[in-house]
Amino acid sequence: MSIRRPLSLLSVALFTAVSITGCDDDNRTDTIIGATDASAAFVNRAVSIAPLRVRSVAVPGALCPQPTFVAPFNLVITAGGLSDVFLTHVQMQFVDRSGIVDPRTGITKVPFADRPLIPASATRTFPLQFPFGCAGVPPGTLNLVVFTSDSRQRERQTSLQVAVN
Repeated sequence: MSIRRPLSLLSVALFTAVSITGCDDDNRTDTIIGATDASAAFVNRAVSIAPLRVRSVAVPGALCPQPTFVAPFNLVITAGGLSDVFLTHVQMQFVDRSGIVDPRTGITKVPFADRPLIPASATRTFPLQFPFGCAGVPPGTLNLVVFTSDSRQRERQTSLQVAVN
C-alpha cells in the first residue's frame, strides 16, 4: 500500500470537515444527524436569517393571554451543488433580556409537512413570524433550530439567533 492513498483519504476527510464547518458565522452552529463519511458530505451550504435584528410588530385586535406581538423574519437556505435540500421543521423560542422564556410559547415547532425543496445550487427564502408578548415588548433573543435533510435522508440541524426589539 502506497503512502499516497492514506494521505489522499486524510485530505478528503479534512476538506469535508472544513467545508462543513467553514461557513459558520457568530450566530450559527450546525450539527449533522445520522451517519456520514468523507465521500457523502451533507450538501446544505448555508442557513441564515434576514435581518439579524428584528423589530416586533403589534398584532391588531390581539388581547392577552394571546400573544400581542410578532417577530417577522426571513429564513434563507442555500443548497450546495451536489443535491437538493428539504426544509423539515423549525423550532423557535423567545428569551427576554433577563433570560426568561415566555411560558405560553416555550418552544414553538413549525413543521413543514410538504418538506419544501431547495434545489441544488439554489437559494430559497421562507418568510416566518414568531408570536410572543402580552403586556409590552421586552427586547430579547429569538433562538431557532432549523432542520433540513438532503436527498439521502440525512438531517442537519442549524442553530441561529436573532435579536428582537
